[in-house]
Amino acid sequence: MGRRVDWTEAEHKAFAAKVFQKWKQTPFENLTTLGKQVMASDWPQERRRHINAIAPTGLAPTYRECSRLIREYLARAEAAPTEANTPPAPEFIYVDRPVAADPAAFMAAQPLETLILELSHRLLRRLNTLDEIAETVRRIEAQAGNGTKQPGNHFSVPAPVPRAVPVARSLKPRIGIVGLFRDQFMHVQEKAGERAELVFLDKDLATANIPPTVTAVIVQKHSRHMWFDEAQKKCGNEHVHFVEGGQTAVVQKVYDLTSRQ
Repeated sequence: MGRRVDWTEAEHKAFAAKVFQKWKQTPFENLTTLGKQVMASDWPQERRRHINAIAPTGLAPTYRECSRLIREYLARAEAAPTEANTPPAPEFIYVDRPVAADPAAFMAAQPLETLILELSHRLLRRLNTLDEIAETVRRIEAQAGNGTKQPGNHFSVPAPVPRAVPVARSLKPRIGIVGLFRDQFMHVQEKAGERAELVFLDKDLATANIPPTVTAVIVQKHSRHMWFDEAQKKCGNEHVHFVEGGQTAVVQKVYDLTSRQ
């Protein structure tokens, strides 16, 4: 492969189709890894190229074609829901004793696991807004540091603004997870939370929104394709990972990603 090899449009599409077929078999792998596999074992020797070529005549058209094929595939999967998208039937637990009217007595009667789960839900909602709060505080401090000109060419002295207490940030990778229900996510967090800071991304939201601090995203295969587009835009193709299956597959993917750190 010492000489430059330029592909035709037909070759770009043929290569993209092979990568797409591999992705359908192992959707948790990123496209670069799959492309290297195809180049090494399923492409003519005389037409092989460096997989990391980024020139206009390189592999950029191939990856655009791969992304198009994946988006169409996910759109078809969304239009024809499978059992994987069907939420489980609600489970009812009947309690014979009446609920205590006294709030303290009611809390004391609840299982410890229920109280911890509710506390975790509330903390998670607050952690997801820390970045927006910090940005607001920085804007207020910046405005307070500049005098505002008043009539008569005088400058008012702004009132002191309390400085935000620094929040210790974890050095663990921050991984967003799309496709689980809230209780399933809490189970994954219990199993793999020590390996990474996990962020719950609600698959049922009308619009996809991924916090800028998320460094990688795990997407269940049957999630709506708008999450695939948002994850690629925020984190890049290298950091978007697909899984088939449920909580166990997601936990395994978290372990795989953190073991590469």
